[in-house]
Amino acid sequence: MESKMKPKEIAALGRPLYPGMLYNCCNDTFVPGVTMWDRETLKDLDVHIKPNTSFSISTSDSLRDKSSLLDMSASLKASFLGGLVSVGGSARFLKDRVSSHHQSRVTLRYQRTVRYEGLTMAQLGMVSYPHVFNQKSATHVVTAVLYGAQAFFVFDCKGLTNKREVEGNLQVMLKALPSLTTEGSVSLKLSSSQKEAVDSFSCTFHGDFELKQNPSNFLEAVEVYRTLPDLLGKNGEKAVPMRVWLLPLQFLDSHACRLVREIRETLVLRTENMLESLVSATQRCNDLMAHNVLPHFPEVYDKLKEFCDVLQHYQTWLQRSVAQVLPLIRQGIREEETLDDIMLAHNQSPFASGELKRWLGDKESELSVLSLYTKRLRNFSTISTAGQLGHIVFNPDIDAVICFVFTTLNYPEPYLSTLIAHLDAVERERPLPEQEQGPRTEWEVKPWFRCGQISVIMRDNLNLFMTFAETNKNETRTKFMVSSLPDPSCPGASIHLYQRGQCVDRQFRPVSKPHPPVSIDTQANRVSLRLQPAPCGQTQHYRVEHKKKQTEPEVEPGAGDDEGWMATDTPDMVENWTVSGLEPGVQYLFRYKVVSDVGLSKPSEITEICTQTTSAPETRAEALKFAQKLSWDPSSIHKTLSLLSGLRRMSFRRSLFPANPDRFSHWPQWLLCFKEAEEQVPPSLEVQHQTGKKHSNSNTLSHCLCTIDSCRHCELAKEKDWERVRCAVVRVPPHDRQTVQCPSPGGAADQSGDRSRAPVEASIALPHRHHQQWQFQLSLAIASHLPRCQTVVNHQHVKLRHPEGLWRR
Repeated sequence: MESKMKPKEIAALGRPLYPGMLYNCCNDTFVPGVTMWDRETLKDLDVHIKPNTSFSISTSDSLRDKSSLLDMSASLKASFLGGLVSVGGSARFLKDRVSSHHQSRVTLRYQRTVRYEGLTMAQLGMVSYPHVFNQKSATHVVTAVLYGAQAFFVFDCKGLTNKREVEGNLQVMLKALPSLTTEGSVSLKLSSSQKEAVDSFSCTFHGDFELKQNPSNFLEAVEVYRTLPDLLGKNGEKAVPMRVWLLPLQFLDSHACRLVREIRETLVLRTENMLESLVSATQRCNDLMAHNVLPHFPEVYDKLKEFCDVLQHYQTWLQRSVAQVLPLIRQGIREEETLDDIMLAHNQSPFASGELKRWLGDKESELSVLSLYTKRLRNFSTISTAGQLGHIVFNPDIDAVICFVFTTLNYPEPYLSTLIAHLDAVERERPLPEQEQGPRTEWEVKPWFRCGQISVIMRDNLNLFMTFAETNKNETRTKFMVSSLPDPSCPGASIHLYQRGQCVDRQFRPVSKPHPPVSIDTQANRVSLRLQPAPCGQTQHYRVEHKKKQTEPEVEPGAGDDEGWMATDTPDMVENWTVSGLEPGVQYLFRYKVVSDVGLSKPSEITEICTQTTSAPETRAEALKFAQKLSWDPSSIHKTLSLLSGLRRMSFRRSLFPANPDRFSHWPQWLLCFKEAEEQVPPSLEVQHQTGKKHSNSNTLSHCLCTIDSCRHCELAKEKDWERVRCAVVRVPPHDRQTVQCPSPGGAADQSGDRSRAPVEASIALPHRHHQQWQFQLSLAIASHLPRCQTVVNHQHVKLRHPEGLWRR
């Protein structure tokens, strides 16, 4: 009680408080136009010069730090929280709050005091109007005022990711501001990087100075800062009240109204935290409403807007409730527990901080999921209203509209309904609605953006939609869109198909990528493939594509994948399809697409198939025709053979060919370029080794002739400088075709200096059933011995021999 009778010092907060004015500390308001002294008496005041200048920087936007900059007492802060105090001048800074948690803010405070004016003891002892004490409208009288001025430069920047770093850099530049102002030129002290940094900040000015124009950026703020000392006047005549000293009226009259009690600082702090939680929730909601995906989803935006409006209305009601009880507590009419009961009721209401954070957290999660999906769908037009969708669907130039639809954004929000009902009850002073314990709907148990099953469905539909749209992006009469329409039958998302102005399928499944084609038969000029329907979607027929495999020049992976393909459409859903008109011995790439009534699927994986080198002759006439296409080498023909019919037939007659060191001298044989044959009996294989020198009159080839039935391996005995050679023989069933090829070997010197042959790889390719490869370390000649036809391969040529000649009639 004794403390309530002591003089008080409070911040003026831009209010016109002068010596002799009456002040009511119960509601922190002054009584205008009423004084206890006449004007002449108040002219003789105690005046002292109090020059002082201070400079400070803050990066906080909390009410606690703002009130600290203005040096507000706890009691005055409580009145401001309840809306009892009407601030002005530089104190409007208290109401300038950030609208977003992503907003960077740095505040520069400049303060200057000039003089002190106060009543003397003689004036206090001579009250001109004593009837004022009976009005009970004031508890204190203003006895002294400290004059001066202060200014707040508020620098804001939105959308920066590294908030602390930006604020720190601006702080460094602001701390150098006093030295910059004495230089007379700001640009001389700011580097290009600093200028770029400060250009992103806007400036808001709150001050007690009269400016021609308020600054809007950093450089303008610095120019204003330089002129502030001169704006108070030469003798400080333009200064305004900054600090005020109050004397209880009971010092002058014991019957005057008095302040019974002050609000405890702990209660003021709890009240501040309660109201600040609502401010923080509003800022967080503003951040969500500024999300870049919300223009496409008005359902979510409307919920956030409704939440923000309800929150602001409730905050106003709560401040009004605090404002009603504060004067009563100070007057002693109510106890402090009244304010405590307001906070208790708030903490038990749906507006409690924990409930607000939970709901806003759900909205952040929902927007995060929507953001991930819209990022994938950014190349598609998004329809936010049913009218826009109808404008596209009913367009006669469009045959089909395929729309990826978010189906569950307009789900019920029981929490919003609870907030509205609670606000209506407290404003109308009606009984509060009973809150049910636990969640009441399935959406409160697990909303769509937290449900794993719904996520699987949405991902599947998204991948189908993206793949189908990418494959059919060049279809001018088919449009792909993104929209949001309620559809309880398919929670999460689905694909809607519109044809000829009607929605024909609300759970459309476009044809997906089929399995790779499987080769079931390969010939020299055709390939038969097995095709399969798409795993999902309705298949009408297939589009089979093929092209030659390109090996030169090298191309990057994925480059030109859709170029050079030859397409063939099947008549219907055939299981097997034959691609004809191919070239022999060529590596081809095969793939196919599934065709539906509204587009194509993504092409299958590629299957590589090599066609046969040529078709073996099946009749004697075909064999003769085939043999006549071979290239003969007359210089290698044995001396007992001669050519007939234009070098197309052979006979056992003494030839008239000149001597040649390359001419065969032992076996009746000659060179050909290619040979493929088919016989009714198992073939045999001959491996021949060539010595270092070759003479025309001597046999320089050692050979081992062995049939498949009689042996698995054959060896060459090592004689003189001959090397041991081993060849593995594979059994070849009758009626199989054989192709014998042998690339030309290269030579290289080993470590001992001896000349040796590089590995030679000879292969017998059985086109339909088998393939066998041999590798030798010597220069080899491989021969296939057949009853009617025998062939020897030497280097890149083929030697064909037969005792009776070839294909004799």
